[in-house]
Amino acid sequence: MDEVAPGVTGADVFLKDVVFDYAHVALPRSKVLEFRRPALAAVRRHGVSPLGFGLWTQPELVSLEMARPVRGDRRRAKAAVAAAIDDVLRRAQALGGSMEYVHGVGVALAHLIPEELGPGLDVFRTMKGALDPTNRLNPGKLGL
Repeated sequence: MDEVAPGVTGADVFLKDVVFDYAHVALPRSKVLEFRRPALAAVRRHGVSPLGFGLWTQPELVSLEMARPVRGDRRRAKAAVAAAIDDVLRRAQALGGSMEYVHGVGVALAHLIPEELGPGLDVFRTMKGALDPTNRLNPGKLGL
C-alpha cells in the first residue's frame, strides 16, 4: 500500500475504521463451490462484508476475506467478524474440510478444535501429555 504520510499506509487508514479478518480453509475439491455461496451468505448474515473469495495455489485451499465498519463500536464489530468466521469454519468442517491451512489455530480458534478433530482429539491430548507432561510447550494452544 502507498504511504499516506511518513509511516502511515493506506492499509493503516483503512483498518482504523473497520475490523478486517479472513478465514482459510482446506476443502475437498468437489466441495469448494458447495461451500462458496453459503459461506458468503453466512458472512453477510453477521453484517460483515465479504471482500474476496479465492483459491491459493491449489483448488482445495480457499480464503475468504471480510470486513465490517466499526461505526463507533469496535467491540461489536469484532464480535460480528468473529462470529462470521466461526460460521464459515464450521461450514467447511461440515463439508469434510478443515480450518486454517496457512496459520495455526492457536488460541483464537481453539474452541473449534473438538469439531475439527472429532474423536482424534483424545488421541491428540494423549500424545501431548506423553510428549509434554508438564505442559510447557505452547500451553493453551489448540485448546490443550
